[in-house]
Amino acid sequence: MFVLLKRRLLYLLLRLMHWFEPLVVAVLLASKYRVSLGRPPRVLELGSGVGLLGIGLALATGAEVTLTDPGLPTRFSKGADSVSTLEFLRRNVALNDAPTARAEKLLWGDADDLDAFSRTPPYDLVVASEVLYEPSQYAALAETLAFFATDAIIGYKVRHGREQTFFDRCADEHGFRVTSEPRAGEKLS
Repeated sequence: MFVLLKRRLLYLLLRLMHWFEPLVVAVLLASKYRVSLGRPPRVLELGSGVGLLGIGLALATGAEVTLTDPGLPTRFSKGADSVSTLEFLRRNVALNDAPTARAEKLLWGDADDLDAFSRTPPYDLVVASEVLYEPSQYAALAETLAFFATDAIIGYKVRHGREQTFFDRCADEHGFRVTSEPRAGEKLS
């Protein structure tokens, strides 16, 4: 399912089974923005992980995409050296030769991280995929979306049935209009 937050509209890609679907929708929206803006859109990806959505979007549309990650230390195998998730994301951007993409540190709800973004031009679109698996992070994610105060598209798979509380928070506390689109054959929850 898709959910679009329109600033305020939040367009949610609900119940997604794959990261491919939000990429397709984001490419279509970025292309639409490019036409209406007369320039490549500036896109922010929250919770980029390995960067599939943001890198794919940058390569497919030429959009200026900022991929974000909190930069947590991790090991990808037993005995391997620790590497920052942000450094891993930056390596993926470089390896995929995505000249209009860059990776930056962003911990949702963190005042210092958000302040660093306040010195950049505004984003036209925020995208995210599979960021609703941990309800304890909903307040920080909603606060971060509200900080950027733009349209957003979020793709997710329903895992525990509490995902709707996130969208209710976005609407009730931050004034987003929430629109949902189920995948073919699915019902809205």
